[in-house]
Amino acid sequence: MAFGVDGFFFDQKGIRSYEDLTSFAQQISTRPFVKSQELPKAWSELSYDEYRKVVFDPNKAIWRSENLPYFLEAFHRGFVHHDQVTLHSLSGGANESIPFNSSLFDYRGEADGKELKPDFGFAGYRVVGKFPERTDWQEMLTFLGASYFRARNASGVYGSSARGLAVDSGLPKPEEFPVFRAHWIAKPKVGDDKISVLALLESPSVTGAYEFHFKPGIERSTLDVQTTFFFRVTPEKVGVAPLTSMWMWGDGLPGPKEDERPEVHDADSLLIWSDGSDGTPTWTCRSLMRQNYPSLVRFQQNKLRGFGLIQRDVNEAHFLDNEAKYHLRPSLWVEVTSEWGEGDIELLELPAEHEGIDNIATWWVPRTPVVPGKPVSFTYRVHFDSSDQTKNELSKLISHRVVRPKTLTDPIEFGLDFASTEKLKSLQDLSELKAIVSPIRGDVEKTSVKRNDDGTVTATLIVRPNTPNDPIELTVDLVSRGEKLSETWRYLCPLVSPPVALPPWRQKP
Repeated sequence: MAFGVDGFFFDQKGIRSYEDLTSFAQQISTRPFVKSQELPKAWSELSYDEYRKVVFDPNKAIWRSENLPYFLEAFHRGFVHHDQVTLHSLSGGANESIPFNSSLFDYRGEADGKELKPDFGFAGYRVVGKFPERTDWQEMLTFLGASYFRARNASGVYGSSARGLAVDSGLPKPEEFPVFRAHWIAKPKVGDDKISVLALLESPSVTGAYEFHFKPGIERSTLDVQTTFFFRVTPEKVGVAPLTSMWMWGDGLPGPKEDERPEVHDADSLLIWSDGSDGTPTWTCRSLMRQNYPSLVRFQQNKLRGFGLIQRDVNEAHFLDNEAKYHLRPSLWVEVTSEWGEGDIELLELPAEHEGIDNIATWWVPRTPVVPGKPVSFTYRVHFDSSDQTKNELSKLISHRVVRPKTLTDPIEFGLDFASTEKLKSLQDLSELKAIVSPIRGDVEKTSVKRNDDGTVTATLIVRPNTPNDPIELTVDLVSRGEKLSETWRYLCPLVSPPVALPPWRQKP
């Protein structure tokens, strides 16, 4: 299939390597952006439940009959999935188009009989394969919607998502959503433990070439990512390796009385690993919160090593949801594998009506503005992980509590539980262990630290707000004789609890 841009055509069948795709993206970036074929109204007006009645026929999956380690199943356009996506298979130096064909799908209910043109196109696809040591075929990687992708490991279920690129996110204007317009999937060989994908990213501001190498695992599935961007203009903000998730209630905010579930979230923390100005590794754990208003916080970094949206609490009893299985949602960890330069991490926390809405996002923002026409490249790994990514000896925050008073001027009590470590256990004089608190818009009136019978440590903080309207921001470290023994914990605490409500599907008629 040819890719048309302002009368200038590029043959997608000429793409066989990342180098080909990078050259392709550079050429396209010199031309004005052109939207994909408009989705017919009959398909865009489908409800979520109506769209779900369009089902891919698994017996017609791409490569399924060839006894290979992986095969593909496509997603149909419709509902909110407007963008037209083309798919190609790469094998032995050949590039073969995977054409859209309505015979690949089963159309049920309202979708049955709706008009379809031969070039209707796909919305995305999923990779199905066998996890190591497993004998059954399972869905493990999905590309669907704008530049969203997500994966799972054999121990977990789908949870937080990654994106290709964020453009003008968290600003007082509409966000630009780049789209993966075309994919070239390398046909696997017998015995392969990975599958590779090339993808073309397009938006009014930027064109990008991506190469993904996906390796599924029992506890951790990993995507190695290489990308090169060519910008048509300089956006106000660029967010690299963006991640999105959901946090409704949990530590620091109870749920509605009508809902028996103690916690509802895909992730509970933003974790950042970077080098300080002296080269010393620093770990920052920022507990997530659904704010009363759109909140954007920036964390300045010296040299970023990694960051991610972490599901640290995986105790099934803390969720009590056999359907959503939040305790099995994997953490997303971005491991920086090249020199990214100077930049900072941003965290966006939004109000949300219910748990079906992603309201948490994070990304890395370069301090040097991009230059139109000048290539910008990054490499990194995205881990979809059910194990602990914090490879250090520091004590980790495992839970926290917030006790708000009845009046906005009275102090707030915080209880922080830190995990046991060898250094904490070895402290003979606990009076040497201090909670060092740095507040913003609040005054610390009292702190205390105690060691529990199981070796964990609880820090209690009494903080009085400075103003009756603005949230308190805290930074806390456990320190003994000048040595930091914990991750740095950060938190943005609204003085008034954000409202919580049952999701529509759990409400009684």
